[in-house]
Amino acid sequence: MIQKGSEDLLRGSRWRRDREKRAERRRRYTDAEWLMEKGVGNLREHDANLCEIFLERIENVENLTLYGPRDVAHRTGVFSVNVADLDPSELSGTLESDFGLCTRSGVHCAPLAHKTIGTYPKGTSRLSFGPFTTVDDVCVATDALTRIAQRTTVRG
Repeated sequence: MIQKGSEDLLRGSRWRRDREKRAERRRRYTDAEWLMEKGVGNLREHDANLCEIFLERIENVENLTLYGPRDVAHRTGVFSVNVADLDPSELSGTLESDFGLCTRSGVHCAPLAHKTIGTYPKGTSRLSFGPFTTVDDVCVATDALTRIAQRTTVRG
């Protein structure tokens, strides 16, 4: 049973929801404006540049396995990696605790892909770059991966 005055509360809730929906539409429009202002081509160029730097810096790191194409033209700034003798969750945990890098470990909702590349059921650790990622960020990530892989060499 709706009590007297409840219509005002319901109306207020509906208005609040409408206001939130309008704010969300404005945010999306602003995101689209930002994207158009930056230019998709420029963002792709930034991503390709970061990928190239990442790939060059980890190319000869012993005990580090990179999955996926090495050709920048055929990839985006998402990298799946493993370090020998380290569980991907341990690698991701070390990247976060020792270096402040947030990554995601596991099969990333893609168990068939991981079966294909031979990383199932443990998966990989995944690093992702975006439009706000800097060259310095990539260097920190590659330095961290190199140091962790070198620790593995010493342990093994």
